[in-house]
Amino acid sequence: MAVAALNELELTISPDFEMGKTNKTPEYLAKFPLGKIPALETATGFTLYESSAITHYLCEVGPRREQLLGATAEERALVQQWVFFTTEQLFRTVIDLVRPILGIAPHDPTVEQRSREDLTRWLTFLDEYLAGRTWILPGGTAVSLADISVAHGLRLGLRLCIDGEERSKYPNLMQWWDRVLAVPEVNKAFGGNELFEKKPAA
Repeated sequence: MAVAALNELELTISPDFEMGKTNKTPEYLAKFPLGKIPALETATGFTLYESSAITHYLCEVGPRREQLLGATAEERALVQQWVFFTTEQLFRTVIDLVRPILGIAPHDPTVEQRSREDLTRWLTFLDEYLAGRTWILPGGTAVSLADISVAHGLRLGLRLCIDGEERSKYPNLMQWWDRVLAVPEVNKAFGGNELFEKKPAA
């Protein structure tokens, strides 16, 4: 939603969509045989699923294409590097931590410890990388898909399990986060900049 808004594209969300029902209907499966969501259908009948592919397409077809995806082959490759880092490392770690909080998985101390160690590694890496940088792309002058992707990967963690004390260890990362969330289109898509404040005592 953030990249669509930034790229001046209007998306219409089906008002009667029901998870687990609509995406199992013959009509839906005729367009999207795996029943996956999110899914996109354009006015021309072009269909697409997999969130990263949809996001890339939405970046491609609007006036801010170069800002979002990069103006050179090197920049475009870097954007994809950060998208893959988010999906393969950062987001997986955050999801493992928040699933028990959301009640969709049992608490497993071994998984939590491993995920906390991984999260510390990713946050330390990001904080060191962002020192002296405004945006993720080197020399970037505005928010790109790299920034939006990493911010999206962090979003649930910052809302549910990364408290103020932990965040204080990563000042460069949090300054960058605030810059990304100050972009109106991102702020609206993310539902604001609400952060988790205090973990309960053990």
